[in-house]
Amino acid sequence: MTPSSNYTVKFSDADKRVGRTQIIAGYSIIAVFFSCVFAWSALAPISSAAVAKGVVGKDGHRKTVQHLEGGIINEILVRDGDRVTRGQPLITLRDVQNKSDHELLNKQRLIALAKQSSLVAELEQREPDLNFLPAGKTFEVIDASVRTTIEGYLSAAKSRLQLHRDQLDLIDRRQKQAEEKIAALRSERAALEKQRRVLAQEHKKYKEFEAKGLVTRAHVFSLQRDKTEIESDHSANRVAVENTRQEINNLAMEKSELEGARAKRISNELDKTRSTLVDLDERLSKTRDRLERTSIQAPIDGVVVNLLVNTIGGVIQPGEALLDIVPDSGDLVIDARVKVADRDTIRVGQPAEVRFTAFNQRLTAPVTGTVKLISADALSNSGPGGLHDSYYKATIKLDEDPASVLGEGSVYPGMQADVMIVTGKRTALEYFLKPITRSFQRSFRDE
Repeated sequence: MTPSSNYTVKFSDADKRVGRTQIIAGYSIIAVFFSCVFAWSALAPISSAAVAKGVVGKDGHRKTVQHLEGGIINEILVRDGDRVTRGQPLITLRDVQNKSDHELLNKQRLIALAKQSSLVAELEQREPDLNFLPAGKTFEVIDASVRTTIEGYLSAAKSRLQLHRDQLDLIDRRQKQAEEKIAALRSERAALEKQRRVLAQEHKKYKEFEAKGLVTRAHVFSLQRDKTEIESDHSANRVAVENTRQEINNLAMEKSELEGARAKRISNELDKTRSTLVDLDERLSKTRDRLERTSIQAPIDGVVVNLLVNTIGGVIQPGEALLDIVPDSGDLVIDARVKVADRDTIRVGQPAEVRFTAFNQRLTAPVTGTVKLISADALSNSGPGGLHDSYYKATIKLDEDPASVLGEGSVYPGMQADVMIVTGKRTALEYFLKPITRSFQRSFRDE
């Protein structure tokens, strides 16, 4: 047989048995391995999580400082990173117009107070004084134009008071004269009464003499005429007394009307002046508030961030955000942006793991936290091309002090963080099968 000829190798029965045993052992090992892998994938739980980007903040959130009316910047007293205390001035605005308005209203109020004081003095019929001046302020230090106006009010009040007194004195003199006239008329009446009695007696006697022929009738007629004249004078006297009494009553009424008209005039002017004072006080309160707001102050203790104004003389619009203050008080929290697709899997109270991007991810452990709050509705940010990125805001409260976990530095508000919110546990098999089952579900629903 040549070397190139075919030949057959024959194995003994023992060799065949050894080969089959090795093959069976190999397949058994492979089967056991895949069985273990399948058992692990079907039974071993793996935590599922929603991944979100977040920013470190303070519980209570940063405070945005705004201004109600706006204005022109006079001075910027802080910079980003400055620590401030509550009530500390941050920015001052120009207050020229507000000061001018406030001073003008103060002058008007002082004039109104002077008018009110002079009217009250006039009503009480006394000389007006300077008791209306604010404490510690003398008449000499008042603005010249205001002082002139006040002097005019005081002088006019004195003149009106003197005129009123003169009018009352005139009425009193006329009343006194009328009373003196009544006294004289009463004396005259007494004399007339006496004359009338005497003439009546003489007339009676002479009539008896006439009857006896001792006197003539002409003499009796003469006495009768005298008696009639006396009666007439007596009647005229009585009428004069009544007229004089009526004059006294009229003078009393005139005096009362004069007093009433004067009191009414003063009361009306007082009401108007007091109404003016109320209006001025309200306007002064507003200008005082505006003056106080020209100094924009820190509402809380904290650190200045995001200072948006830097130009002296720049204009601030009403309600414009000027800067933010991160509060000193409050625990650190993470404001995370959860994808809309993950919203149904997250709940308040779920655990979370936070990794801070400023630190080496391989060398630092995650900080544990808990979902404290989830926004009620989706929020959105405007992106490039007018697109809107929708998300839910989740607040993560840190359960550990980051410094104790990280060990290599401190965490500050504003730092970026990656958040993994643990949403549940699933097996590896469920992870593998979910895309397939989801695909089947969709395929059976498609038309």
